[in-house]
Amino acid sequence: MMSRRGILGGATALAVAALTGCSVLRKDRAELITDAVLDVDGVTGADLTTGTSSSFSKFVAGTVDCEAESSAAGLAVYDEAMREAVTLLHGLDESNTVIGGITGRMPDGTEFTPLELDPAFPTDDHRLDYVVAASLYPRYGLA
Repeated sequence: MMSRRGILGGATALAVAALTGCSVLRKDRAELITDAVLDVDGVTGADLTTGTSSSFSKFVAGTVDCEAESSAAGLAVYDEAMREAVTLLHGLDESNTVIGGITGRMPDGTEFTPLELDPAFPTDDHRLDYVVAASLYPRYGLA
């Protein structure tokens, strides 16, 4: 039999979780982004994580497996997967979330990074940890 104090403590914890937006029933950001990416035609798998870096910036990192006949087609699949991830982050008002750690990967080992999606990045060695969701807003028609 549970004590009254135990029941009140549990009810208080649930009330705090509800008021702070935490929920055991709601998906976390990593699951939301992964689900959106997996809905893209040509994406055969995704292993994405989210977190906060040591400089307190939010990030999404991991791999998106792209199945395609050529590198150009694989890049197109990766581009659509990134569109989904960036659009979702835009909807969550997380424009400064670092997305440079999301890598597209083809079965032959070819890899893609966000730097290949936008020719406006200053150099090929532009740091991936500087690529935030908002940097791809113009590409995907987001404001």
